[in-house]
Amino acid sequence: MFRVNRQLFRHFFTTGLKGISHDDVMSEICKLIDIHDVLSIQITGKDCIVTLKNPETKDRLATQGTPLRDRSIKLYEVESSITHVTIKDMPYEKTIATFALRCLGHARSDCEQYKQETEKKELGSYGPEIFKGRQDSTNNIYTDEGDEEYISSDNANCEKETMCVLLGASNLFFKEMELFSGFIAKAILIFIVTYVFWRLWKFANKYKEWRKVTSQTSVIGPLHPLWGSLHKFKDLAEFMTLVREIISKERSKVVGYWFMFFFPEFNVVHPDSVRILMKSSEPKAIGCGGFYRMMKSWLGDGLLISSGKKWERNRRLITPAFHFGILKPYVDIYNSSTDKFLDNLKGFAQTSKPVDIFPLVSLETLDTILRCAFSYEGNIQTKGIKHPYVAAVNRLANFLAERWLKPWLYWDTIYYMTPKGREYRKICQYVHDFSEGVIRERQQTFLTDGPPTSRHLDFLDILLTAKDDNEIGLSFEDIRAEVDTFLFEGHDTTASAISWAIYHLGKHQKEQEIIYSELSELLNDKKQVSWENLQIMPKLTAFIKESMRMVAPVPNVQRQLTSPITIDNVTIPAGVVVDMGIYMLHHHPDVWPDNDVFRPERFLQEDIAERHPYSFLPFAAGSRNCIGQNFAMDEIKVVLARLIQRYKVFLVPDHKYEIKPELVMRSKYGINITVEERK
Repeated sequence: MFRVNRQLFRHFFTTGLKGISHDDVMSEICKLIDIHDVLSIQITGKDCIVTLKNPETKDRLATQGTPLRDRSIKLYEVESSITHVTIKDMPYEKTIATFALRCLGHARSDCEQYKQETEKKELGSYGPEIFKGRQDSTNNIYTDEGDEEYISSDNANCEKETMCVLLGASNLFFKEMELFSGFIAKAILIFIVTYVFWRLWKFANKYKEWRKVTSQTSVIGPLHPLWGSLHKFKDLAEFMTLVREIISKERSKVVGYWFMFFFPEFNVVHPDSVRILMKSSEPKAIGCGGFYRMMKSWLGDGLLISSGKKWERNRRLITPAFHFGILKPYVDIYNSSTDKFLDNLKGFAQTSKPVDIFPLVSLETLDTILRCAFSYEGNIQTKGIKHPYVAAVNRLANFLAERWLKPWLYWDTIYYMTPKGREYRKICQYVHDFSEGVIRERQQTFLTDGPPTSRHLDFLDILLTAKDDNEIGLSFEDIRAEVDTFLFEGHDTTASAISWAIYHLGKHQKEQEIIYSELSELLNDKKQVSWENLQIMPKLTAFIKESMRMVAPVPNVQRQLTSPITIDNVTIPAGVVVDMGIYMLHHHPDVWPDNDVFRPERFLQEDIAERHPYSFLPFAAGSRNCIGQNFAMDEIKVVLARLIQRYKVFLVPDHKYEIKPELVMRSKYGINITVEERK
């Protein structure tokens, strides 16, 4: 058979061939091979092609490599049948491909002539003839002189032309692909650059608008060029102290501050400004800088965080769980859980040993919410002072408070790469496993026994059975989100309210005795508090409200504006996060005279009419108020009434009591008390 030796050009990956002469190449090649084995050398600005006599010489040159301008050049994938070595800096030019296409339909002589003309134009003339007898034709490239089979001249020409076309088409295809790839790369680069400049332009306009708005408000400053207002406080307690100082000096209704240099937030701290937001339908803040966005991986898209149609639907489905008819039987559970709580204090009463009341109260409120809302009997209060779930919630809240003050950790991908981010995810998984265990146990009960008939219908029953107008119920993810939300809010916020109320009992002994007198007259030595009793405890109720005014259980809530809103003659643009500082609102000097003085009589009936309706918001207000506020108030009343009825409460001298704002208001050093059994 006729055999054609392939002519291929292999790339030596090097750069800077411009300025390299034939002598440069020859001097290097002569170090490795016999110069008599070289047929010719071609050099352009981009290519250096060395044509050799035989494959063995080429293999030796390619394998050993030759330095060219201090670069070691090697050939990979050596093919012994190839006698051409190519040194290239850029993809091969279109010369051969153009030549091949022009050969289609032309005679061999025309092809040869065109090839020579093209080579002279685009590749330049061949270098100095090193040997006589340079190839006069392409026969040696395409034919095998040792082939014993005779092939006619016409067949040979046909084969040669075919190979020429194939080679040309191949090179043209790759060239076009290279051009296309280059076009795509340039288009992508242009798009990226354009997008970046568009985003920068958009940010510059927003930044200009934000600076104008913040200049119209009281600002935590002076502003740092990088950190904004963050350099002025290291935690939320210092932040609240700064806001209160500004309010006291300037009587501000809106306070602005910058999280680093790239976005501001605003804190509304007066009833007039809070009312505008509370009456609006603005969603919880889940954008950049929004606290609730960081909570979503823990609490899911439940009532606390969801918005729009989903929030409306789920709120409507869940509201029946907090009807008075559902809440009334819970009083017996409040009393039962309080019995265990009081028994846990008995040992401290006998020894007069101080106790941090917050952990014990947290166990009581967790026990109550599990038994009331989920009919779950887990002996929570008998498992020690630190139940794993309570510890997990405390840890998660601490992580979130720290993260809020570090804007570079707002993006989940970055945060989860940090040690605390990894621990946060691990704790979230434990919390989810806990809630899923409660849900699946009830689902199994439903499958075997059906809906409950011998007990009250609880919160979880309603979640599992509720259906909307289209007969569509809640998904498992929705149920878990609501369970996680109510486990957190139903025990942690209530625990904060009860714990700080106990602190105020110890601090204000006179008020404690006034309440004790009211309870003694009301209960007549009865140990249990009834549903009817809860409605006629004015002095205890006023005490609890004043305690929540002094130390708001939830110190702050957020909204994210979907449209511009004007507050105190300042138009805040859409997209900005606005905080409603409940703690600061409860201490605004224009609303609460002597705001640092504990006076429960502020909340007696005759004083209420004179107060702004949005001046006291421990459970928020408007359509997104706390759905479980009646549940919480009833539990707080039962626990405190039973505690005061049985024990006297005292603070510990020299112990430091200091707030620690997180998702709920905690104590930085614990709320240490001593208790004494009443005679």
